[in-house]
Amino acid sequence: MNPFVELVFPVKGTRLHADHNYRLLGSLCKKIPALHDLKGLAINTIFGIPNKQGTIDLTPQSQFYLRLPVDAISLVYPLVGQVLTIGEYQITLGSPELQTIQAHESLKCRLVTIKGHTEPDSFLEAANRQLQGMDIQANIGILANKQGDPKRLTLKIRSYSIVGFTVVISDLKDEDSIKLQINGLGGKRRLGCGVFYSNVSKQKTYYGNRYDTAQLTS
Repeated sequence: MNPFVELVFPVKGTRLHADHNYRLLGSLCKKIPALHDLKGLAINTIFGIPNKQGTIDLTPQSQFYLRLPVDAISLVYPLVGQVLTIGEYQITLGSPELQTIQAHESLKCRLVTIKGHTEPDSFLEAANRQLQGMDIQANIGILANKQGDPKRLTLKIRSYSIVGFTVVISDLKDEDSIKLQINGLGGKRRLGCGVFYSNVSKQKTYYGNRYDTAQLTS
């Protein structure tokens, strides 16, 4: 049995900072201090509609994803119905849906950050080393912007920002897909980085030492 699951909490609220990950983790740990030391915990960014003012507007479809070991479900279940204060905004968590982690041939992560590797070529080399360290053989690429350049993203944490890239990994075997979703790639997984989900869209991608406009699908 896969030892990890995902809890998907409905979110009620109006707005959040676009970079709310650090505040979200802090709010969760105030409610459940044991999350500080929970091994394997991964927290995904809450998605909403960007309003170009540094915030996102939440919708009825906004959800909060927690990926964690099966035996930690009882630890986080008291979050149901809790109001989380995230900066100057508040959200309320509903009853979660439990989802098992499924294998997908193509996975995508919005932001992967690897310390000391903020340039595309260096980043891809480091990411490949991490994949090899997990005995994963796959095709890795960085999403490109409209100009065909690798799209660099930042995540603000207090007074500094970390740099990373949106990554697509394809041609995955089933067992490697599960392994990657459990272990992630790079650092800051509690802040939503390095957490992979099924790649359901077609994107231009940057491969190896050249730019490539090949289309990837899940």
